[in-house]
Order: sequence, then C-alpha cells, then structure tokens
Amino acid sequence: DHGKTTLTAAISSVLASEGLAAYRAFDTIDNAPEEKERGVTIAITHVEYETESRHYAHV
Repeated sequence: DHGKTTLTAAISSVLASEGLAAYRAFDTIDNAPEEKERGVTIAITHVEYETESRHYAHV
C-alpha cells in the first residue's frame, strides 16, 4: 500500500473546501466489500479535480 487512496481523499477534501472539486471520502474510493475488509484498493477508481491552473486525474 502506497497511500494513493489516502492522498486522493485528502487532496479532494482540500480542493472541495475551496470549491474546486467534489469531495471523495476514503471509504467511497475503496468501495468493494473486499477492499473495505482488507483495507486495500483492488479495483481502479477515477477521480478528477482541478486548480486554477491545472486539471488532474487519478486512476
């Protein structure tokens, strides 16, 4: 585990507070029962957000 889900949830939280993205909670990114049980991401999730100067996407 490299913390990609945690990072994505944190980034989306900060940007959502500034009105630049929709917040994605940690447990909505890892949403399959096996993922929640094991605490790992098995399937991919696409999350997009942007700042005033850039557009980002995490897969």
